[in-house]
Amino acid sequence: MSRSDLPAVFIGRPVDDTPRHYVDLDNVTGGRLAAQRLVDRGCRRVGTITGPLDLSAGMDRLQGWREVLEAAGLATDAVVEGDFGTESGAAGAERLLAEHPDLDAIFAASDVMAEAALRVVTTSGRRVPEDVAMVGFDNLGISEHTVPRLTTVHNPVIEVTLTAATMLLDLLAGAGLPLTPRIHEPRLVEGESA
Repeated sequence: MSRSDLPAVFIGRPVDDTPRHYVDLDNVTGGRLAAQRLVDRGCRRVGTITGPLDLSAGMDRLQGWREVLEAAGLATDAVVEGDFGTESGAAGAERLLAEHPDLDAIFAASDVMAEAALRVVTTSGRRVPEDVAMVGFDNLGISEHTVPRLTTVHNPVIEVTLTAATMLLDLLAGAGLPLTPRIHEPRLVEGESA
């Protein structure tokens, strides 16, 4: 990265430890919410299609999922890395179903991947949520159009963006903002897939 004296505010926690202004979602808590919903439903073989594991959002959502499963005494080996996109959601679901035929739930780290995974699960002859429950992440509109309607974790993208823009405007105006990150909280949005 080149050095500049221009103020900057990042959206998303930077992966390195360089002090920066940033705004993010508590993605670890989001991963926990998704996994806990599946565990509370009674699912015992929960897989996940992660986001990219070189991004903090992908790493943190996986961490939250893993923490809940470990606390419940469940296996955490059903993991496929995705890229938040449709193709990786479909490929991830195919791989999870092939490698873990006893799978009874999938947490996909984006609704785009969850929608593709849902199609793969139903095409395989399994029912959602009866055979395989599913939770997505983001709540950006896709969840309202899936059949069944997707249970998802709400990512307050508009609020995160407004916070970052306000911080940047304050920095441009000369405000001396502390390097304390601004973290927004996720919440579970119930659908019919879990």
